[in-house]
Amino acid sequence: MTASASCYHFICLLLALAIASTYAQEQPIDDPIIEDNGLSNLNLSPCAATSYEISQYGADTPLSACILYDLNPPNDDDDDDASFTEVGLVQVTPSICHNHRDGANTAISKLNNDNNGKGVAIGFSGTTYIKFRLISIIGGNNNNIGNDAYSVVHEQILDEIFQNVDNVHFILGSCSSSAENDKPIALKHAKIVLSQVGPPGFYMDVANNPYVFGIHVNSDTYPLPALKALQFRLDAMGESTKNQPVRVVYRDRSEFFKSTCVSAIDAATVQGFDVTAIEFNPDGEETPGVPNSQ
Repeated sequence: MTASASCYHFICLLLALAIASTYAQEQPIDDPIIEDNGLSNLNLSPCAATSYEISQYGADTPLSACILYDLNPPNDDDDDDASFTEVGLVQVTPSICHNHRDGANTAISKLNNDNNGKGVAIGFSGTTYIKFRLISIIGGNNNNIGNDAYSVVHEQILDEIFQNVDNVHFILGSCSSSAENDKPIALKHAKIVLSQVGPPGFYMDVANNPYVFGIHVNSDTYPLPALKALQFRLDAMGESTKNQPVRVVYRDRSEFFKSTCVSAIDAATVQGFDVTAIEFNPDGEETPGVPNSQ
């Protein structure tokens, strides 16, 4: 994840949350004390390390699900003419995805501190304010238990959140390798998931799941400028694309990685390049007992 991509996710999240706030169910903030609202029913401990430290865990480091952030800002404003509403959000990420969860943390902190700490102003008169509660949970170390086992835990945690925490209205999308696991729980509980992934195909199944929302740039276009630059170079040298090898190693473990690479394969094939596509399964075992990812 590059710095620019991380900033992009942050900006997307700000915009998505601002849009989502207008559809929130109202939960007035009457008490300045942070309330539990059922979160303790999950029996999850606080994470014992920072987001980045956890992202560096290798295959030999087990990690139980834990609460990384619970940003639940009280209303301590004395403005009698203003009204306040709390919107609850939950995000579950695997150990490796520090950029996605830290971007969410930064976005929520920024929004809640707008208007001198009143939060986001909405409505015609601008005297209604929204503050966001963010529950950020790390579901486990997918490097340790594998992506398939992690996917089960991810969905179980989200399901338990909506069964136990009564003021959570939205899911903040996970990173690309786990984004698919947000979908079934969004459908089950009729909650919108604000996804942070770019493939158009991720959002196409509207008829069966209308709760998936996102404003990410189309990631299928990512590899196309590189192919265009290579084609310009060949044209300048008077060489044919058929003599230029293009090798694409891809995996099908996430819509993002698969669709982005398939886009490159398709475009290169149409342009006449010598294309070889190589599928890599990080969870497979070319050597028995040793996952390919290691």
